[in-house]
Amino acid sequence: MKIIVRTLVAALAVAAAVRAEDARKAVDENNAKIVAAVRNGDATAIAAVYSEDAVVLPNNKSFVRGRSAIQQLWHGFIKAGFKHLEVMTEELTTRGDLAIEVGAFSSGGEMPDGKPWTADGKYVVIWKKVKGNWSLWRDIWNTNSPPGPPPAQAAAEKPGAPK
Repeated sequence: MKIIVRTLVAALAVAAAVRAEDARKAVDENNAKIVAAVRNGDATAIAAVYSEDAVVLPNNKSFVRGRSAIQQLWHGFIKAGFKHLEVMTEELTTRGDLAIEVGAFSSGGEMPDGKPWTADGKYVVIWKKVKGNWSLWRDIWNTNSPPGPPPAQAAAEKPGAPK
């Protein structure tokens, strides 16, 4: 009986390790797709990584629900000059058909006036295996630095600006 239990426990451990490796490979591949899509300005390709029922909780914005709305969110970011994204997975935990990823990002682009901007931050995403494929199901991020002052305030704070 002990041999059967040990064998069963070992088999379950191997199956869990295989699921974790499968999830890690899929997460890495999907993250690479997102990074490439940002670089190429392709909001459709970014949205394709999300599940149909995905929810995004972006920094300083309301909930964004569903793939179509998420595509519009990313389209807006790209249109506003978002051109660079780098993600670094720090941990990945799997539980059945869910994988929880915690990581850091750096990003950048150009402001409408052509000035470059950069931001770094952290994120937590939950991936869900749907029909055999890992898709982004929940996505939340925030930056490590507070946003700058509104443009009118920033202009007023410049030395020599009219008061």
